[in-house]
Amino acid sequence: MIGDLDLNSTMETEHVEEQIHSVMFHAHFDPYYLTNDIALVRLRRPISFHRGIQPICLPQIGNSYVGQLATISGWGATHYPQGKLATKLQRVENQVMETDRKSTRLNSSH
Repeated sequence: MIGDLDLNSTMETEHVEEQIHSVMFHAHFDPYYLTNDIALVRLRRPISFHRGIQPICLPQIGNSYVGQLATISGWGATHYPQGKLATKLQRVENQVMETDRKSTRLNSSH
């Protein structure tokens, strides 16, 4: 589903159902710790953008965003390690950290 906000409702947005061509998971995804929990999804057809379906804003290469607010969203688990999966799109804003600092923080939690 593209443009969906609530997975239990078909009435809340103008969403589109598309067929998936392939999924490429991060090479170091760890399903236990949920580290590197990201994947690329290739669709069978290009997406038609409109008011309710827009592309995400990606950072420009070479710019530093450390200290700025970034929006994180998804339907993942609402608590770790055994939270229920969200049915409504979740969203939080968080400050961008330096890459080295983030890596250290993640590694120290294992």
